[in-house]
Amino acid sequence: MNLLRPDHHMSYLKYYHMSSKLLIPSLFACVLSQKYDLPFASFFHSFGVLNTSFHSYVSLSTILTDYVKPRPLNTILRSGNIGIHFIATISYLTQINSFHF
Repeated sequence: MNLLRPDHHMSYLKYYHMSSKLLIPSLFACVLSQKYDLPFASFFHSFGVLNTSFHSYVSLSTILTDYVKPRPLNTILRSGNIGIHFIATISYLTQINSFHF
């Protein structure tokens, strides 16, 4: 399944490398939009959460590929990886968009 194994697909890795280049600039955009109370700060925060979440998901997936060899355990951990990242991302996005900074 493609979604559980993003580290084995070139299209996911292409977006992963692009997201790594955007991590620090998105952090600065979040901080500056928060500091100057810009009206579109929630956009920068949402983008930062989505970018960080995707980057973390693919990074953890590559760690699972490298270090967890038993197939059943690998599948369970990959399912947990996507589940936890999905729940955390939705929770952060809900919190960002329900409170006005």
